[in-house]
Amino acid sequence: MKRLLTTILSLSFALAGYACGTSDNSTAPEGNSTTIENSQYTHPQCPARYVMYPTENIWNFLELDTRTGRVWQVQFVINGDNRFKSRIVSSCLDWEESEADAPDGRFALYPTQNIYTFLLVDQRDGDVLQIQWTTDDESLSGIVAEIKEYGF
Repeated sequence: MKRLLTTILSLSFALAGYACGTSDNSTAPEGNSTTIENSQYTHPQCPARYVMYPTENIWNFLELDTRTGRVWQVQFVINGDNRFKSRIVSSCLDWEESEADAPDGRFALYPTQNIYTFLLVDQRDGDVLQIQWTTDDESLSGIVAEIKEYGF
């Protein structure tokens, strides 16, 4: 019985490694982590299509479509009706391939020391966009700038 349980567990771990793009669990990719003041942001080992990123504001998250680069601000409340979901980056950032053919996990968000600013990284091409969200004026949310390589 113990041998059967060990075999099943080993097979499960091997399949989990395969689902992440490897056939050997010992070489399965580890999640990337970034720590900013007691907050831990971890990018999943097996990329999901949609990932929620906490902000320093306890009522707001950023939701990222890791396939297209679209980003939404998601605000929730305990009491009241001030719940909403608003697009920050509304267009698909990959114009070369169809949304259905794009892989999950292509885009990732990284927080900065400014609680309203995140960096949106295209993990395939290395492009970086500075995005901003706000609780005040929706017109101030969106792509602020593309961060380009300097001097080359």
